[in-house]
Amino acid sequence: MGGCADSMSGRCAIAESYIGRIAIPACIAVTIRRTVTLLLITATLAVVPCTAHSQQQPANDETIQAAIALYLERHPEKLSKAVEAYLQSHPETLQAAIETYVQARTAAKAAEAATKRTAADANTQAAIERNKDALFASPHQMTVNPEGAPTLVAFIDYNCGYCRRSYDDLRKLMAEHPKLRVVLKELPVLGEPSREAAAIVIAARMQDAGGSRALTLHQKLLGEKGPINKARAMTLAVELGFDPEALERDVASGEVRTTIEESLRLAGELSIRGTPSYVVGNDVVRGAAGFAALNEKIKAAQK
Repeated sequence: MGGCADSMSGRCAIAESYIGRIAIPACIAVTIRRTVTLLLITATLAVVPCTAHSQQQPANDETIQAAIALYLERHPEKLSKAVEAYLQSHPETLQAAIETYVQARTAAKAAEAATKRTAADANTQAAIERNKDALFASPHQMTVNPEGAPTLVAFIDYNCGYCRRSYDDLRKLMAEHPKLRVVLKELPVLGEPSREAAAIVIAARMQDAGGSRALTLHQKLLGEKGPINKARAMTLAVELGFDPEALERDVASGEVRTTIEESLRLAGELSIRGTPSYVVGNDVVRGAAGFAALNEKIKAAQK
């Protein structure tokens, strides 16, 4: 049968093209489509093909959609006027649609962020497990309270202002948790002076079987106010009784190179891009998180 029914899809496409010109989110456009459809049904009944009327066939969805398409084709200006008039009379419709859109977007973003966090957490835990020996039991590290538990691993740079300020947090944590085991990793990411200072501390560790003087050197460097370089680190080391000639010899050793390379590799594995950063249990804490946040991580690791 000829008429609107045969070309309904083409005419409906015309209607969609008009609605598609409204630059608003999809959920709002759906609301407007439904509203406009209701508004136009009455007006379009008059243009339904005579064949349908003459045969006394009830108007079905196909016939009504075809009639709407034909009406919009003949009167394109009616759509914008109908939408404008309806929204002026019922502004709550648009407001409700916008609220629905915003809520849906917020929920979608929250779900996406949660999915990413879950994936990141899984990757982090896998990286910690994969590198647990180098993280927690490497011979190339300084360890405080080696028989304690749980373990907190700290990556530091002696020229990092955040590392210096965060060292007070670390001391408070050790006082709060006397059994806490602390592993100190040299991660000189702030240039050659940081690398040279780290080399002096590693060389001092090689000379200090008990580890107490090397730890004191570490603490003194983090307590400095100005820039740290090889000369300043060497001065502080000599003041603590270390042999400068032995330090110079050990700075050039493979142990210094291996220690720094191991820390840099671990940082890459754990997506650590700055200092200070920490590993506690199955978590990586990037940045100066503060006493409270680290304390909660330690409590969780103790369970």
